[in-house]
Amino acid sequence: MITPVRLTTGLIFPYRGVWPTIAPTAYIAPGAVIIGDVTIEDECSVWSNAVLRGDMAPVYVRRGANVQENCTVHVDAETPTTIGERCVIGHNAIIHGATIEPGTMIAMHATVLNRSIVGAGSIVAAAALVPEDARIPPRSMVMGVPGKVRREVLEDEIIRLARNADGYIALSREYLASGMGRVADLVHSFAEAAHG
Repeated sequence: MITPVRLTTGLIFPYRGVWPTIAPTAYIAPGAVIIGDVTIEDECSVWSNAVLRGDMAPVYVRRGANVQENCTVHVDAETPTTIGERCVIGHNAIIHGATIEPGTMIAMHATVLNRSIVGAGSIVAAAALVPEDARIPPRSMVMGVPGKVRREVLEDEIIRLARNADGYIALSREYLASGMGRVADLVHSFAEAAHG
């Protein structure tokens, strides 16, 4: 039996013997839950109460991406989820078995379903639903239920997306420097609990 240890970071669990792989520069907030075949790269941040579950297929969170509070990131059989570099996944969003290409924002309460691909530099607006098997071209503004491409993302919006990603990287560094969210501390505590 695995006993979770609550510290200043989230909870990390194996599934079928596969532990998440988390870069030492990633920030995992208290209350986040990461299970199984999940890879989180450098300078990523996963915020409180987000759940990333790689049980039936892998989850990949690429360098500099952020997954904000209360997000759900899951998979289906043979349907992994990939969140590209410097993506912004807004509060309460759901990403399920989909590919989010680099520099994209999935806004608050938006949902992206199985086998969909959201092209680089796109914005899926708040509360929008990208249905299964959708192909969203790069730099698309998607709105509505079901989500439809309404227009191209403007240059100033691309700049704001980059600033948003930069802001979350900077914020996660501040939290790490304060002693919160360091994965190395959690791993050390698990080792102590196992031998204690």
